[in-house]
Amino acid sequence: METQYPTFYRYDGYGNLKALEYKVVKETQCGYWIVPCKYAYDKPKFVLKVARKRYAYPTKELALESYIKRKKHQIAILESQLYLARASLEQAKAGLIEDKAEYLDNPEAVFVENVFEREWASSQLGG
Repeated sequence: METQYPTFYRYDGYGNLKALEYKVVKETQCGYWIVPCKYAYDKPKFVLKVARKRYAYPTKELALESYIKRKKHQIAILESQLYLARASLEQAKAGLIEDKAEYLDNPEAVFVENVFEREWASSQLGG
């Protein structure tokens, strides 16, 4: 008797959300090798059985939860980039241009900017 493996799911798409289905082609002790149901000729992907995040999930609910987390993270990154782009544009319009050599001589300034970006992105995710 052949082993019945679960169908795996991954939500994806921009503007048109799709539930992609994957079938298991091989099981190992640590995970599954999966391929898309529609395009079985694609290169198999490995999915761990136990992991914080995976490429695909055994239920649609877990796959949707993962999609939502991915999109929230993407939005936080893009909002941070937009914030920095706007701030840079305002500095340029105001003529507040730093001397590059002076900026590179102050590594603490780079560290402070990176910490600010992470804290700002985290606050946008509600964390």
